[in-house]
Amino acid sequence: MAISKRQSLQLKIAELAKVADQLERGLRPEGWYPETIEEVRQWERPGVFECWVSKSVDAPSGPYPQLAEALRQVLQKIEDHSLNGLRRTIRKQKGEISALTRQNVELESVVRELSDKLEVAGRLDANDRTKIIQLYRK
Repeated sequence: MAISKRQSLQLKIAELAKVADQLERGLRPEGWYPETIEEVRQWERPGVFECWVSKSVDAPSGPYPQLAEALRQVLQKIEDHSLNGLRRTIRKQKGEISALTRQNVELESVVRELSDKLEVAGRLDANDRTKIIQLYRK
């Protein structure tokens, strides 16, 4: 007997909600569980729920918009509490830190260059130039 896409989606959401609750409480779920929408589509338990290929089944504009939203919420909850989700967040933040560090170095270079030009033009003395750079570093 074939299981409908709606039933499969509902059962998958229920299973993922259990996983999300375990992760939220700091417990480690038993076995594998999907962490992305693509993995959810491919996830199958014979006789319980089936997989599907169509992206319209779980699309917000698809036949089950409320279920699609519930799926996205539970996947976000898993993302927020899973180790892989935390690792992705850390990698993203490392990239942001690197970008900010580069910008900071570039900005300090611009401040130094401008203060050098002001000193050469006679608008700034060496003591004031040093103070400007120290202020920038604070």
